[in-house]
Amino acid sequence: MKLLIAGSIFIYFLTLIFLYKNSINLISNEVIIFYATLDALLTWLCCFLLMKSRSKSVYRLKDIAASYEKNFRKLVVVSIPAVLYLINEAVESASFAFGGAAASREQLIHEFDRNGFFYIISSSYAVLLASFLFSFKTHIIYKFYALIALLASMLVLLSRSELSNFLFMLVTFVCLRGLSFKSAIKFSIILLLILLMAATFTLMAQRRPMEDGISGIFNIIEIFIQYRAYSFHLSEIVLFMDTSAEKLLYPFFGYLSEKPLGDLFGIENVVDGRFLANFHYFGISGTGVPVRANSLYPWWPWFISSYSGFGFIIKFLFVYSVLNLALRLRLYFTFAVFLNAVLVTAMGRHPLLHLSAVSSVILIPLVFDFLVRIRIGSTGKVPKSAIIRLS
Repeated sequence: MKLLIAGSIFIYFLTLIFLYKNSINLISNEVIIFYATLDALLTWLCCFLLMKSRSKSVYRLKDIAASYEKNFRKLVVVSIPAVLYLINEAVESASFAFGGAAASREQLIHEFDRNGFFYIISSSYAVLLASFLFSFKTHIIYKFYALIALLASMLVLLSRSELSNFLFMLVTFVCLRGLSFKSAIKFSIILLLILLMAATFTLMAQRRPMEDGISGIFNIIEIFIQYRAYSFHLSEIVLFMDTSAEKLLYPFFGYLSEKPLGDLFGIENVVDGRFLANFHYFGISGTGVPVRANSLYPWWPWFISSYSGFGFIIKFLFVYSVLNLALRLRLYFTFAVFLNAVLVTAMGRHPLLHLSAVSSVILIPLVFDFLVRIRIGSTGKVPKSAIIRLS
């Protein structure tokens, strides 16, 4: 867990460096930097205090993970329909992308009406399964299956977001299990190979020269940092948004509270697909590049917008409570995914910003925890005392 906190600190300060070199001049209120840094410090402190106060539970995650490793085949069996669906959709996308002009994500969504509920669930399941199978000692056949599932989920919309989700969850699983120096070397090599594969994959889809393959790795990293830097600009939009009592639940539950409230009561300033897709133009950066951003609204400004300065304390207590509850209930997947969301995702966008995020952070991890802890009897029914005791 210490490695995860250290990695989060490194990414945050790398983002700050990028921001100061490129577009700090476009932030009209410097208090944004102070607020964001204060939130980051409180987040790291929250995870550190949890690690110290619940050290035995954190340590026992290794034992829980070992138990999960023995029961992972159920996850693979359940995933087969989703993976077959992704492969079928990926073949259509590939024929469209490679059969004519270079295709974009927006073109594929328009052409095949993608981004539906079943695709979101299938993609979330495939990415989490792949990161889990690659982080444990599983047979090469399972790793090959995981790789096919990951590639299919990426190819459906020619998106690298699935890759970044996979890599961060892979690192999270490995760090929670513990890592020797020898394993760290092997793990680093695997990460580089996956990044090179992803860079080559997207270059082929975008019809760019293959000699850009190595530089494509750095391009992936640069884009990730760039998007996180853009979230500082979008923080201002949230902080100065006209909010009322209808947004008091949004900081905690995001899409889960906004969707029913919007449908039932027609609330103002609803955070829906149109709101997230709307680009905001902030000006020209110091490098002469126009800064336009959308959807990357960080987590902390929603708390400050609704609860003013008390929002920092409320968010701190909320994060600690959720992580602590997951530890108490021994929900290994849910704990790992939410910890990754807190340390990585939330500093760049609300972890429950839309349906896809809800699926990735809540729904699929809970399904995984349920599947690996339930033994199904020969009748197909869940017998009494079916829950695997992980103590």
